[in-house]
Amino acid sequence: MKKYILYAFLALTVAGILFGLWSWLKPTTVEVTTPTRGPVVDAVYASGTVEPEVMYPVAPRVTARLTQLLADEGDTVAPGQILAQLEASDLNANLLELKAREANAKAQFEREQRLLPQGGTSQAAFDTAQADYRAALQARKASEAQVGYSQLTALVTSTVVYREGEVGQLIPANQTVFWLAEPGNLRVSVQVDEEDIPQVQLNQRVLMRSDAFPGKSFEGRVSSITPKGDAEARSFRVRVGLPSDIPFRIGMTVETNIILRTETNALLIPTSAASSGKVWKVVDGKAQPHTITTGVITTSQTEVLSGLTPSETVIVTPPENLKAGDKIHAVTR
Repeated sequence: MKKYILYAFLALTVAGILFGLWSWLKPTTVEVTTPTRGPVVDAVYASGTVEPEVMYPVAPRVTARLTQLLADEGDTVAPGQILAQLEASDLNANLLELKAREANAKAQFEREQRLLPQGGTSQAAFDTAQADYRAALQARKASEAQVGYSQLTALVTSTVVYREGEVGQLIPANQTVFWLAEPGNLRVSVQVDEEDIPQVQLNQRVLMRSDAFPGKSFEGRVSSITPKGDAEARSFRVRVGLPSDIPFRIGMTVETNIILRTETNALLIPTSAASSGKVWKVVDGKAQPHTITTGVITTSQTEVLSGLTPSETVIVTPPENLKAGDKIHAVTR
C-alpha cells in the first residue's frame, strides 16, 4: 500500500511540474494592430460666454422709486436719451426753494454792488452779500445735479439688451437697471488654463459649439489675450471674435476649441496601446517594450510623432503582468 501511495505522489508531482512548464511556455494571447494614418487636431478646450464687444450698465446714483420707463429691451437709444425716470418730487421742491434763495441773494448782491462805489454800503456788507450769492449759486447747481441723477440716460448710440426693475419699485443706488450694448459684432470670452495659455496666439482659429444649435459648429478667431491672469482660478481670459452673421445671442454658453495644429496624415495607434510614452511591440513572436513620442491624445486614438513605423505591430491592450521576452500569440484586430 505504501508503495502505491508513493507512486501516486510521484505521478502527481511530475504532472504538476509538466503543467507548470506548459503554462510557463504557453504564449500569451493578445490583440495586436499596426499603426494607421488619419487626421488629428491639436486644440485647447475652454467654455465661455457670448457678449457684446462694448457693453455698459446704467444705474442710479441715488436710492429712489422708479416712476417711469421710457425704453425697453431691444430698443435702440441715442446719446442723452432718457431711459427711465426716478421719483424726484422732493428734489424738485428743494430745487425751487434754492432757486428762490439764489434770486434773493443775487438781488442783494447787485444792490450792494451798486451802492458800494457811492459809499451807500460798507465793504463788509458787500463781501457778505457776495459770499451769500455764491453759496446760493452752488447750492442750486448741486440740487440740479441731484435732480439730474433721477433720470437714467444713454451715453452713446446703443441697444438695450437687458432691463431690470418695474415702475413703482424702489431702486437702490448703483443697482443696474439697464445694460446697453454699442453696435458691433459679438465675441466669446473664455477662461484658458494657465498650463495651456502659452500655446494660444492671436488670430488662431476657434471652433465653437452651443447646445442651442445641436449638430452645428461655428468658427471664430482669437482676438485678444489678457496679459494678467486670475491667480485664484489659475486661468487667463481669451476673447474670440465672431463673424457678423453668427446666430449666437448675448449670454449663451459656448464650448470652444482653440486650434493649435492640424495634421491630415498623422500616424495613429489605439490609446489603450500607449502608456507613459511606451508601447509593447511584437517582434519575432515576443513582447518588447518600446519608447515613443506622442502628440495628440484622444479617448480612442493617440498620435505617434516618433519611435514607431507603420509596419510595426503593437499590442492593443498590454496585460499588466506582461514582461519583456514573453511569447505572444497575436490576434490581429
